[in-house]
Amino acid sequence: MTDLNGKEPKDAPDLNTGASVYSEYDPNEETDDSWTTLEDAFTDPNSVRLTERGERLSTYSMFKTFRIGANGAPESNEPYYYVINYKERSLKMKEDYTAEEVDFDGKSLGTIDLKEGDELYIFRTNNEDIIDLEQKDDGRLVRITLDMTADTWVGVTMDGRPVDELFDDMLFAG
Repeated sequence: MTDLNGKEPKDAPDLNTGASVYSEYDPNEETDDSWTTLEDAFTDPNSVRLTERGERLSTYSMFKTFRIGANGAPESNEPYYYVINYKERSLKMKEDYTAEEVDFDGKSLGTIDLKEGDELYIFRTNNEDIIDLEQKDDGRLVRITLDMTADTWVGVTMDGRPVDELFDDMLFAG
């Protein structure tokens, strides 16, 4: 690895290891701390985190890890996108609803009865039709499946009903 910061290129530690820190003394620095540090910049081609805008039940930023495939294109390492800062905003159930409970790996644990007023965080999605919500009160994961045949969120349904009849506090940008 080569450090291109400064007047001349110089060898730098291999930052792929995640264990190295590169420090350099700069006598021209006008502060008491004349050392500059380049912290690790993880550049593992088998674990590249990419973000995307999600729009299922609300607008949010989400991430997923990818690897660089043989042809140079990203290939997914996992089935779900995880919502960034997912506990910043919750949705509220407008009425009672029976949904599927899943574990962290997505395995079904049976059904769960949600009650009117229950608060749920949008935790992860396959960015197609599956959304896993985390219950605010106990952390259990609830899976819902959306009918995504509509071109916009306005026509998205769940069990044949518009999602805005089932959830309060959905927020969409744009």
